[in-house]
Amino acid sequence: MDLSKEARHHQCMKHIDIHHHFVCEHVEDGTFKVVHCPTELMVVDGLTKPLAHDVFSKMVDALGLILY
Repeated sequence: MDLSKEARHHQCMKHIDIHHHFVCEHVEDGTFKVVHCPTELMVVDGLTKPLAHDVFSKMVDALGLILY
């Protein structure tokens, strides 16, 4: 999020390519707005990271999946 607000070059970010600059330009002109989305609101996180069983179960239910 911080990188999208500030387009200056950092030495440790040499690997970031044109996509970063694309996003920064659109954040500056107001086309994009970068916001934090907590894990509770991102149900696909249940498929991409380790979570506590109860949180995982809620996300599986929200996706409409059935655990066997």
